[in-house]
Amino acid sequence: MAEESNEKAMNTSNPIGEEVLVEVAMPKSFKIKMVEASELTNYKIWSGIFSLCTNIFVGFMVAACTNAEPKTQNLLWWVTGIFGAFSLASLGMAIWMNSKMGTQETKINMKASR
Repeated sequence: MAEESNEKAMNTSNPIGEEVLVEVAMPKSFKIKMVEASELTNYKIWSGIFSLCTNIFVGFMVAACTNAEPKTQNLLWWVTGIFGAFSLASLGMAIWMNSKMGTQETKINMKASR
């Protein structure tokens, strides 16, 4: 049974044959938006700092909410507030870096040639 299917596969020719024509359409021109690499790096760094501070903030908030001892709970709320402030500051810096990156963009018009 398996030999019959192999023979059929070998005897079947390509249904498309050699009459395949591929056409690629290119636009006459296109624009590339470029930003400074150092600004992009700063944005990525502040986004990472925001992500880290937010995770620490949430961790301390959960610890402060679930802690039963009033003495340590007060300390946990203070640390939660500090990391909440760090999170807001790093979010502000990331938004500022993103807007700064958008104002310094360079547009390049390119034309496709043959």
